[in-house]
Amino acid sequence: MERLLVVTKQNVRTACFIVAICLALHTQARDHTTLPKPPLAGDWPSQFEGHRLEEQALSAIETKVFAKFPGTVRRYQAGDAQLIMRRIHTATRLLHPGADCFRAMGYKIKNYRNFRDEQGRSWSQFDATLGTTRLKVRELITGPEGDYWTDPGQWYWHVLWQSDQGPWTSYLVAEHNQLTESKEARSR
Repeated sequence: MERLLVVTKQNVRTACFIVAICLALHTQARDHTTLPKPPLAGDWPSQFEGHRLEEQALSAIETKVFAKFPGTVRRYQAGDAQLIMRRIHTATRLLHPGADCFRAMGYKIKNYRNFRDEQGRSWSQFDATLGTTRLKVRELITGPEGDYWTDPGQWYWHVLWQSDQGPWTSYLVAEHNQLTESKEARSR
C-alpha cells in the first residue's frame, strides 16, 4: 500500500525548523571542538589598573572548583584588590556570575549596579558581606577583538551563536569596601 505525503505549510515550517536546528548544532559542534588552544606562556599581564600583579596560589577550594574549567585560572594581588583571571578557550556554562560564587560561600549580596572604567567599559558590580567582611566586587569578560560583557550569560550566548574565536578573559576584582565599613563604624 502506497502512502501519500501531504505537503502543508505547517509541515514545511516544521521541516525548516528541524533543518535549522540541525545546522546550528552541527556548526556549533564543529566550531567549538576545533578551536585551537592558544599558547599561554608569557601571555598573562604583569599589571592591572596601574598595580603590579603578584601571583598567588589558588586555595584548595578554588583548585577543586576550577579542576574541570575549560581554561586557565590565576589569582593575583593588585594593590589592595584580589583579582581572579580566567582565560577561557570555549563557550562554557562553568563560567557563572561572581555573585553566585560569593552566595555559595555564605556572603549576602546587595547593591547590584554597573561601574564604568577609564576605558569606558561597563563592569557588573555588587557588595558582598560576610560577618564583618565587606567587599566591593566587580567583574568583566573581555574578548580578543575588544568586545566585553558584564555577565557570563551574555557572553555565553554571544560566543555560542556568533562562533567567536577566543580566548576570552574573565576578571573578578574584590576589594574591601571601606565606604560601607566606615559608615558602619560611625553608626556604632
